[in-house]
Parts: sequence; structure tokens; C-alpha cells
Amino acid sequence: MDLKIFFSRPLSGLRWSLVFGFLFLGMVCGCSSKPSEESRVDAPLVDGKYKLSADREALKEIRDQVPEEKRQANDEAAFFLQWMGEVKRPPAEIREKFNSAVSKKRELFQKDMDRRREEYVKKERKDREDFQKEQTRTREAFVAVKKSSDERKTFFEELETKRKDFYADSREKRDAFESDMRDRRKNFDDYMREKNSEFNQEHRVYTKRYDDMKKEKEEKEKKKNAPQPSSPEDFGALNRVPSEPLGSGE
Repeated sequence: MDLKIFFSRPLSGLRWSLVFGFLFLGMVCGCSSKPSEESRVDAPLVDGKYKLSADREALKEIRDQVPEEKRQANDEAAFFLQWMGEVKRPPAEIREKFNSAVSKKRELFQKDMDRRREEYVKKERKDREDFQKEQTRTREAFVAVKKSSDERKTFFEELETKRKDFYADSREKRDAFESDMRDRRKNFDDYMREKNSEFNQEHRVYTKRYDDMKKEKEEKEKKKNAPQPSSPEDFGALNRVPSEPLGSGE
């Protein structure tokens, strides 16, 4: 990208973000940060793999010195600028690329959500089956030996209590799982709405720049193809051409 062209135009919100990102990148060069494992509480609302960001692995050595949160913000800013930093492509083509990128992220998100639900249901079913088998083994072992009525009463009461506790705990886990799934989807949808709004704003600015560029180019073509006016030298050349007398009767 031609930086002179980039900085010669008024900076929109996205361009300011990129500028400050570059400044921050320069400040942290020479410093190192050791990545640490994030707990679920400290995890970002939207996983980085679902974010709309440019592939900037070529800058990996420098990027490794930048905190993850700032690195993702820079990548998201670069995602739009890779298409709209310079006026080259038609606006319709850029919108098509954006819609395609969003569609791929939605497919990836839905695929992971389906996989997460499938794994949970599978584990839930296995835990229930294991519990029921254990209950059956415990009951069969107990009735295999003669017991008093009090012992039988106490045993089956405890067995029933364990069953109720197990299924109550299962319901709590299921409710927590469903709540987590709703939060994940809400956060993803909110993120996509935010990025769609940012894109529309930048796309409007780009469309105007593109239309202005086309208009300027058309005006240049008109001037280039327009007939050139005669110069005074051309009239002088005509005056120097000798005239021929007209014969009689002509």
C-alpha cells in the first residue's frame, strides 16, 4: 500500500485503529511476553478463530512480541484494509469477499457448536449408563444376602437418594451447558453484527472514493480524446499558402 496515499486521506475510525496499532507495535518491540493459559472466566467472549482477521503469518517474529489481545485487534483492522486500503476493486467485489468470509466463519462456528453438543450428549449418556450399571450391581449384591427389614429399608432409601442426587446433578450440568451454548452463540452473533456495521461504514467511504476515482479517470479520458483547438501558428500556416486566381466564368 502506498503510505503517502493512505495518510493523505482523512482517517476513519478503522484507520485510526491501525495507526495506533502500528505505534503500539513499535513501542513493544524488544519486549517479550510469555503466553499464559486462560481460564474459562478470563477467556475472550469470541474465540480468535471465529474472528474476521487478515492472515499475517509473514510478520510472525514481530507479532510474537505483541500481546494476544492487541495482536487480534491489529489483525481485524488489517482484515478490512487488505481490501479497502487502496482503491482498486469494485465495491461489489469487496462486499462479496466480506460476505464469503462471514459465511465461512459462521460455518466454522456452527460446526464447532454441533461438535461440542455431540460430545456433551455422548458423555452425558455414558455417565448415566455407568451410574445405572453401578446401581444395578449394588442392588444385586445387596439382595444376594439375606438382610433384615430395617437394613433393606435403609439400603433402598440410600439407593433412591443417590439416584435423585445423580439426576439433579445431571440437570444442573445440562442447564449450565445450555446456558454456556446460548452465551457462545449470543457473543458470536453480537460480534458479527458489530463487524458488519464496521464493514458497512468503511464500505460507504470506500464506495465514494471508488466513484470519485472513476469520475476523475473518465474526465481525464474525455480531455485526452477531445479535439485540440487550433493554435495561432496553424492559422499563420494557412495564410502563407499562395492563393490561385479564379479564371473568368468560374
